[in-house]
Amino acid sequence: MNSSIERLIENLSVISNNRNNMETAREGTLTAVENISAISEETLATSSSIKRTVYDQSKSVLTLENAADEMSANAKDLKDAINLFQI
Repeated sequence: MNSSIERLIENLSVISNNRNNMETAREGTLTAVENISAISEETLATSSSIKRTVYDQSKSVLTLENAADEMSANAKDLKDAINLFQI
């Protein structure tokens, strides 16, 4: 009977150690998931920032293109005006 009780105690000890190991693994997994979540949030924020920057740059390029077209038209008008005064 003593050997049965000793085996039972040993088995309970193994079960307790396994439970502790599972708890440690669970905590590690939870930490990893929280870290991944934080990184995902940072990535989303960075992506949104890049999207805004690209949009702003696109608007700036369009504004620059419009200004270049206007300058070209003004240069043509100036050239036409100068041609009126040439002899």
